[in-house]
Amino acid sequence: MSVTEEPAGRGRFRPVMTLLGILAGLSWWGIDNVLSTVIENDRALLLVSCFAAGFFSVLLGMACVVPLRRAFAAAFVIAAAVASLLVWASFRYDTVGEFLGGRPLHALAAGCFVFLVTPFALVRALDRNPFRDYPTLFEETWSLVVRVVAAAVFTGVFWIVLWLCDRVLSLVGITAFGELLAEDWAAQMITGGVFGLSLAVVDEWRDYLSHELVLRLLRLMLPLVTAVTATLVVLLPVRGFREFGGLSPTGTLIVLAGLGVTLVTAALDEDENHEARGPWVRRAAMVMSLLLPAVAAFAAYGLWLRVAQHGWTPNRLAGALAVGALLAYGA
Repeated sequence: MSVTEEPAGRGRFRPVMTLLGILAGLSWWGIDNVLSTVIENDRALLLVSCFAAGFFSVLLGMACVVPLRRAFAAAFVIAAAVASLLVWASFRYDTVGEFLGGRPLHALAAGCFVFLVTPFALVRALDRNPFRDYPTLFEETWSLVVRVVAAAVFTGVFWIVLWLCDRVLSLVGITAFGELLAEDWAAQMITGGVFGLSLAVVDEWRDYLSHELVLRLLRLMLPLVTAVTATLVVLLPVRGFREFGGLSPTGTLIVLAGLGVTLVTAALDEDENHEARGPWVRRAAMVMSLLLPAVAAFAAYGLWLRVAQHGWTPNRLAGALAVGALLAYGA
């Protein structure tokens, strides 16, 4: 079969995924423009909003891979859990506005929860044990990342094309197209529908847009990042922590360690048959594996200094959780 030939039996999920995307867009528009005027309790509105966002995020991510009813069930459970946790956390504040205002950490935590749990639910829906079948978990996790990123990029490009079409039509006095795009409900429908359709198409052609390509590109960065990390580990005890560009040294170390974990995982792949073969990449992976505990330890020390000086904050607690996870990985 040539690359340009349409794979047999594929394309049947496109209408379903497009419809799910449209429903996702309309649900968000409805919550923002309709339910917000009907539901007076802010926490009830927060619950509905978070549930809808989590539900459709998980559903769209899983629907192409597992039976739809299983995707619905997993999406419902995950969305209910993350929405309940966010509402519970909101009770630490007098109002939901204070809870959401100026604190992206809550949204980040919810996003991380959904991102971390969804691959496990997906593998479980495939009748596999995600805690024992690491190759399947690895493959489906990276495939999910590739699908979402590719679909998001195409959706952005699609909107650029729509904007260009509107500009062209406006040259001949046709403004109805632009006025339609300016409507919130239409924009949400188009964005959701195109995103859902893109997910379906990317999944259909997963043999050609494989996560293996992404892993091999990531491996190219491993020697450079390993060299920089080794330099840091050698010089940091001598020169100490220094803030640069307004960035937290501890936060920078956490990001560096997270990048190192990602690159080492990309080099090791799902099993020995797929791991990196290049000698430079293999050596860099081994060295980075030895450096990661040191970077995590430096991050823990930097965090301890900040806590000793200024006490605990939600951001520092999140940093402590991240450092703990990195130390556990390095061990």
